[in-house]
Amino acid sequence: MSSRYRQRALPVAGAWHQYVSGSPTTVSNFSSFDYNAEIWDEVGSPGKAHTLTITKLDCVGFTPISGTSTVSPYNGSYFDNPCYGNLTTTCNHHLPLTLPSVGQETTKLLARTNPSRPVVTPLTLIQDMVEIPKMLHDVGKVLSAAGGRLPSGLHPKVQANMHLALSFGWAPLVEDIHNLLSLQQHIDRRAGELSRLYSVGGLKRRIHLGTYGAESTTANHLATSYAGGVVQGKLQRFTQCQRWGTVRWLPSHLPPYHPGEKELIAKARQVALGLSSEGILEGVWDVIPWTWVIDWFANIGEFALAFSNTVPALSYEPCIMTHTVTPSLFTPTFRSSGLQGGNGLITYESKERTHDAIPTPSTTFLPFLGRKRLSILGALSIQKLLK
Repeated sequence: MSSRYRQRALPVAGAWHQYVSGSPTTVSNFSSFDYNAEIWDEVGSPGKAHTLTITKLDCVGFTPISGTSTVSPYNGSYFDNPCYGNLTTTCNHHLPLTLPSVGQETTKLLARTNPSRPVVTPLTLIQDMVEIPKMLHDVGKVLSAAGGRLPSGLHPKVQANMHLALSFGWAPLVEDIHNLLSLQQHIDRRAGELSRLYSVGGLKRRIHLGTYGAESTTANHLATSYAGGVVQGKLQRFTQCQRWGTVRWLPSHLPPYHPGEKELIAKARQVALGLSSEGILEGVWDVIPWTWVIDWFANIGEFALAFSNTVPALSYEPCIMTHTVTPSLFTPTFRSSGLQGGNGLITYESKERTHDAIPTPSTTFLPFLGRKRLSILGALSIQKLLK
């Protein structure tokens, strides 16, 4: 298998012709383009997943800078072709994003599509039953202490306790109840997956893995700085990234006979109810105190599910796709007299496909601490610091 590179570009070559007091002095050449696309892919092995990278820079939505300067002593200086200034180089990349590694995303993909994954686990349900009376008692204490006041009027430590109880008590309980109420739907869906697993071509799955974003604003970006040909303005950039994965599951060995509907439903019920080694292990992991902290920094729980094997199956060609788009909007706030344009949208887009990454329990990636995790850490801090 070899690599192949293709490029498509619509170049626009030109220059800024500098005049001083009516006399030509210098010519500053530039090369730009309305549209540029590059593709890196692999040739050979038709029908198999290939590594692929596609990048596009689209300036069609941007009105180029043009005109003749009337600024003394540079009046008469002009562009002989429309100009994009330095915006084609400033906007031909994405804003920095903190993304999980492809290995981590592969682990997540396999864990969430493995035919052996449980929906509920017996040990977790038992823990819920044990905790419900205590949780109701704590709610009663909070309501009694509130005395009719709003939660904002409670002591910060009480509010921290309420937040932690919601995050680690009531929210998981509601999720477990929802899964139990919709258990028959999960069993029917899993039976369909098992049926496809044993059919020609195996079980093909595609899941969304995450959405990421960033933005930046530069108030006084200098797009061109030619004497007598200055264009300055506000540059706003927004990056949005979508990640998804695809995988095909094949049976590691075929049963002695093609399972019928009754056998498929029985097996689907077993794995959905967590009546398997994977379900027991996940339940143990869930009920052990503080394992949720470990899973913030190392995806141990997902790694274990990725290799569960109650339903003997092997993953084939897991692929991680990343689609990132960065539109950049430039709005001029100053143009040298005589110049026009220099406003509009430049869009940079990239598509990447990576395949067959090895899933590993990473301990080097620090997940982005969003508002939910920061609020939990804050509540824990309040619990310990305030008496």
